[in-house]
Amino acid sequence: MLDREIERELEFLRDPINWYIWVVDTATGEPVAYGWWQHAKGQSEEEWKASWERRWRPPEMNHALADARGGARFWKRARILGSGESFILKELFVLHEFQRRGLGSMLLTAGLAKADELRLLAYTEATPKGLHLYLRHGFREVDRVTIHLEDWGGEKGVVDTFGLLVRDPISPGGST
Repeated sequence: MLDREIERELEFLRDPINWYIWVVDTATGEPVAYGWWQHAKGQSEEEWKASWERRWRPPEMNHALADARGGARFWKRARILGSGESFILKELFVLHEFQRRGLGSMLLTAGLAKADELRLLAYTEATPKGLHLYLRHGFREVDRVTIHLEDWGGEKGVVDTFGLLVRDPISPGGST
């Protein structure tokens, strides 16, 4: 089981549609931040449905909660992106002790430069805590998903909220 999961992850990491940026602490050689972008080719409505059907979830996961959290975002993402190509920021992570030093902005700027080079719409999803970072970099919120986790077996009173954000490509001359 573990070997299959490791191989699945390695295949995913090798897939050329994925673009990774790492920040390494020069004093320790340890990674302290990364960004994961994906060049999405766009999908028909049938392809979006098939993608949802073959989603992977660990057996021990609360599937109802995972589907509530991920499903609402997935279907809204499908509506927003549709069949057009896009450059999706899947993850942006900075270790807590390295936050507030500009690393998130640096990773975001590099990824957006790639999106601009490819002339692609950039897309991401943000929690309220990170929303301001994306708005400062030209993203605009086009939709929002709010999930009351208690309804799905989660803790009472806990709510997850995600802003769904897009940014049009900027040409070398500065126009969109």
